[in-house]
Amino acid sequence: MNINPGFRIRDYIVVRQLGKGGMGEVWLARDIYLDREVAIKFLDPALTGDPRFSERFKHEAQIQNLLTHTNIVGFKDFFQEDGNWFLVQEYARGITLRELINATGPIREERALNIFHQITDALSHAHAKGIIHRDVKPSNIMVDIQNGDTVKVMDFGIARLMNDIHLTQTGDTIGTVYYMSPEQVIAAKDIDHRSDIYSAGIVLYEMLSGKLPFNVDTSSTFHIQDAIVNKDVPDPRDVYPNISERAVALLRRLTAKDREQRPHTFSDPNTFQAPNPASQPQPLYPQPEPIPSEPEAAFTEKRKGGKTGLWITLGLVLAVGLAVFFALRDQSGARELERVRQTSTFVAVQGGEFEMGSEQGDLDELPVHSVLVSGFHIANYEVTQDLWETVMGNNPSQNQGGALPVENVSWEDALEFCNALSEREDREPCYRIKGASTTCDWKANGYRLPTEAEWEFAARGGNYSQGYIYSGSNDISEVAFSNSSDAGRTRPVGKKSPNELGLHDMSGNVWEWCWDSYGEDYYSASPYENPRGTKADHIRCMRGGAWNRNEGRCRTSDRGKGSYDYKNSNLGFRLVRSSI
Repeated sequence: MNINPGFRIRDYIVVRQLGKGGMGEVWLARDIYLDREVAIKFLDPALTGDPRFSERFKHEAQIQNLLTHTNIVGFKDFFQEDGNWFLVQEYARGITLRELINATGPIREERALNIFHQITDALSHAHAKGIIHRDVKPSNIMVDIQNGDTVKVMDFGIARLMNDIHLTQTGDTIGTVYYMSPEQVIAAKDIDHRSDIYSAGIVLYEMLSGKLPFNVDTSSTFHIQDAIVNKDVPDPRDVYPNISERAVALLRRLTAKDREQRPHTFSDPNTFQAPNPASQPQPLYPQPEPIPSEPEAAFTEKRKGGKTGLWITLGLVLAVGLAVFFALRDQSGARELERVRQTSTFVAVQGGEFEMGSEQGDLDELPVHSVLVSGFHIANYEVTQDLWETVMGNNPSQNQGGALPVENVSWEDALEFCNALSEREDREPCYRIKGASTTCDWKANGYRLPTEAEWEFAARGGNYSQGYIYSGSNDISEVAFSNSSDAGRTRPVGKKSPNELGLHDMSGNVWEWCWDSYGEDYYSASPYENPRGTKADHIRCMRGGAWNRNEGRCRTSDRGKGSYDYKNSNLGFRLVRSSI
């Protein structure tokens, strides 16, 4: 059976494919009678004739039918049609936790624990039903980031009942090796729910640190398994320091080698103690104060005074009108700021080769030359005024608003911000600032400016580039605030469509400082691998164009320049972290 969009399977119309794996495919479909979206898992017809795979598929359906929990993907239906097996499930919106970690690196502790508590609530429900998941990992966890990070645990394909005779008599090593418990690795015959507790601990470790605890840069499964069985999980603060002692203590309990030392259940009162706010790293974006509905209250108070008369009435109406106007404007600004705070993230950019420059641009974009950049992380938004003020305690911008990109900052100002933010998060600062002679420690784990090569590679879409003129489109109006769109000033970040990597405003809004010196000899004679233009020079590069620049200046290959101390209302920057 070939499934395509528009295909009908019983009461379901297929919409699009969601994924494909070794067992078969998963499709988004719509229930034509209940008008709801569902996910349909379809067992590969080549496997249908093998009773082992058919039984495993039916077993997954039976397991899911036993589970009803808000944090577990819900069971809808299971049937055979034309000799093929179909499992219908709730459609879980969002992205996988794997994708979230890849995009952000370490997840802020408060957010990570919120996600983790939902995972453990789901697993506790399964354990209470006598079910062990056995494959707890980020790619089996959906996170709806548009709905308060609501979690859905999925894929119970290798789950087992605790009293399953096949499990208790013939232990096996089914699962994903990085998240396996020691007893899974040695194929113990009496694996129980505490194996899930260990795996959940590894997931929490990865959320908090952005890394797995054991070396994954090896093709040897034996070395990874040996580490799981014989080595303690390292302190995650060796990778990322902004983790509280309470969270580290929780990780130690969850990932104890001896399962008798782990919490017996997730509901163990000693497992989750309320975090001490004083020990928690403060969120980079503090929550805004609620907006009071002052206009109506002010109007009521004025009416109590008993004043009458046409002019007084007109004055009151005018006052209320102005109050409503400013309140709505403030509400709009607060909503924009909260949107930015909730969606700001870092995107992991895989290293790769690309052709830097353009033959359709200015002479300073020549010659077009091949460049290889290493992987790095880059912010999806330009640095906002809210973030700048949080770190630096002031706001140099001429057009002010928390969700707007910070502007009127020099190259040297941007470096000082990078160092200040790095120190705030206990990272190693990258820069030793000495004006035009500033040096960069490329091995430091702090924040820095992108190199020109990194910036252009990311703006073009990295390894996913579609070859657009602007960052994400050939239509500048889709992706950039420029004078072509009559922006008139800077606009809130993230309002235009992103490029192939999910990066916003790399064309337009504000020019973005890069590390490199501008000199043409540095550019034309740049090395093939990771060019940095690092010779001391007063003139530094900027990229991406701005709100008051024409579309030609917003191309991904266009180069701007300015003195290291130059400031302007159309000039800001974006953050990068090295992938180390």
